[in-house]
Amino acid sequence: MRRTGTLLFLTLAIGVSLAREVEVELQDCTYDQLGELVRKSRGKVVLVDFWGEFCLPCKKKFPDLVEWNRKYQPKGLRCFSVSLDDFEDRECRSRALSFLQAQKAAFTNLILTEKPKTWQEKLQTVGPPCLFLFDAEGRPIQKWAGDEIVKDKVESTLWHILK
Repeated sequence: MRRTGTLLFLTLAIGVSLAREVEVELQDCTYDQLGELVRKSRGKVVLVDFWGEFCLPCKKKFPDLVEWNRKYQPKGLRCFSVSLDDFEDRECRSRALSFLQAQKAAFTNLILTEKPKTWQEKLQTVGPPCLFLFDAEGRPIQKWAGDEIVKDKVESTLWHILK
C-alpha cells in the first residue's frame, strides 16, 4: 500500500511539474503589429528586446530578459522578444525557436516579418541587441543598444519604474 501511495504521489508530482511547463512559441509579426501589441499592453510597463540568433551579444544578454520577466512580471512588467532573424529561412527560424525554448522564454516571442531596411529605419539602429522600454501609458521612455545594455543599469531603471 505504501509503495502504491508513493508511486501515485510521484506520478502526480511529475504531472504537475509538466503542467507548469510553458510552451514557447515564435509568432510572425510586422512592425505595426508590434506597435499594436505595445499599445494593448497599456497599464503595464513594456520591455521589448530586439535580438537575433546570429548575434552573440544578444544571446549572452538574453537570460537577463528571462530573469527580469520572472522577477518583475508580478509587479507589472510585460516582456516581448523580437527576433530580427531571416523570417523566410526555415532553418534560421528553427534555430531561433530552439534558442528561446532552451532559455525557457515564457513571454511573447515574435519574429519580425520585414526586411532589415524597414526595421533599421524604424528602430534607428543598424542591428541588435536593442532594448526599448515603454511606460504604462505606452510611451517610449528608454532605449538601450549594443554596449549600452548593462544589466545593472536596466534593472535599476525597471526597479524605479515598477516600485
